[in-house]
Parts: sequence; C-alpha cells; structure tokens
Amino acid sequence: MERTGPAVEATRLAEVMQEWGTRHPYSTLDIFLGRSVEDVRTEDPRPGVCFTLNTGFAAHLRSTGTATSIHLAGVQDHDSPDKPDVGSHLTVVTELDGVRHLTDVGLGCGPLRPIPLRAGTHAFSGFDFRLTTLERDGQRWWRLGIPDALSRAFTAMEFCDLPDAPRAQARAGHFLSAATSPLRDVLLIQGWDAGRLVTAYGSTVSVRSSEGTTCRRTFSDRDDWQTAVQAWFPGTFADEDLVAAWARLEGLRQ
Repeated sequence: MERTGPAVEATRLAEVMQEWGTRHPYSTLDIFLGRSVEDVRTEDPRPGVCFTLNTGFAAHLRSTGTATSIHLAGVQDHDSPDKPDVGSHLTVVTELDGVRHLTDVGLGCGPLRPIPLRAGTHAFSGFDFRLTTLERDGQRWWRLGIPDALSRAFTAMEFCDLPDAPRAQARAGHFLSAATSPLRDVLLIQGWDAGRLVTAYGSTVSVRSSEGTTCRRTFSDRDDWQTAVQAWFPGTFADEDLVAAWARLEGLRQ
C-alpha cells in the first residue's frame, strides 16, 4: 500500500488485507518444524500465526501513515464456551476517516476486510460474522463470532476496546517458541482464495465456500499432498519444508 496519509479508503484497505493474506497465509509450519520465531515486528513476515501476521501488518499500515493500534485479544474454542483464552491472540484496529475498524489478518478463517466497530452482522465471501460488545473487568470488549462452517477449532475472537500492545504481545514468546507453543504438534495452513477458505490440517486439505465444503481429501502420499499445498498456496512454502513437515506428521502418527 502506497503512503496515502493518515486515512485510507476502506475499499482499498480491503484490497490490501486480501493481498497481505495471499502473501502471508496463517501457518504453523515453522513452529511445527521446531523453529522459534524471535522477531514478531518485521514488516514482511513469513507465513505465520496471529502474533507475527498482525504485528507485521500493523507495522506496514503505520509505514503508510495510517492510524493503527494493537489490542489484547483471545480466541474462544468449543471446549470453553463461556470465555476466551485472553492473550492467545492479538488483533489490529485501524482508523479510517475517524471510524475505527477491526483489521485482523491473523485469524486464518477471519474476514479479510475492515469491520467497522459497531455491533451488527458483517458479510465476507458469503459468510456472516457477528460483532457484539460486552463488559469484562470494567472494560469494553468486542466479540467477533466465527461461523461454524469455517472453524472446528474456535467459535469467536474477543478483543479489548483499549489499545495495549505490551499486554497483547506478552504471551507471544510462549506461542512462538518451539519448546512451549501449544501449536508445536499442530500443522495448520489456512487462507482465502477467490472467496473460498482453503485449509491444510495435517494430511487433509479441504476447501469451503458459502455453499458448503467443495472438496476434502486426506492424503496418504507425500508427493500428492505437497502438490496440493503448493497448488493452493503457490510460491509460499519451500519444498524442503513441506518434505520435513510430512516426515514429522508420519512420526507423530506412529
């Protein structure tokens, strides 16, 4: 995105978010291969998780003069329906013409478009994402519901209305360290392609649209799996990394 001053049109920002998501899909590959990510502040991160993707995106937006803030957040999974794991996520809020928008590129299955911070339902690629507010510990929080069709892992993402980059990044080291990350045995690559959510989870690759799951295949052959991942995420992952990932998958299955 070219330097355009303190405010960027929402339509252009939506294009930037989708371009960013294409170049930097959600991926646990580095952590799965035992790599600890030391620097989460790079403006051009590798495919990664929320801490790297959103922090990098915020830095990129700031470099264009766009007012951007980082917020403490957490994802809410199906096993904990009452509250999220606060600190398991960080998110980004961007101001456009005096209106704050959620601009999160690190959810994987989240909407790659600016979401104005007002309660209501917001559409992306045929899916409805409901944004609501709540009070927690005397502060205002926002809750973005994730459609069931898009994620079996979690149901929502909640974030604090007040910016707080230090608190938001406090648990980044825990999640990005290969020694401590709860993601160290999870191989997940996820991103949007022409309105479809592509998910590579372990040896299974699935594609979902608003009309349902258009394809789903569990691979038993490494070359076939690698070809599928490279086809959906072209030029993104090195062949040797995918070979190593498959070898580790096989090791975990034994």
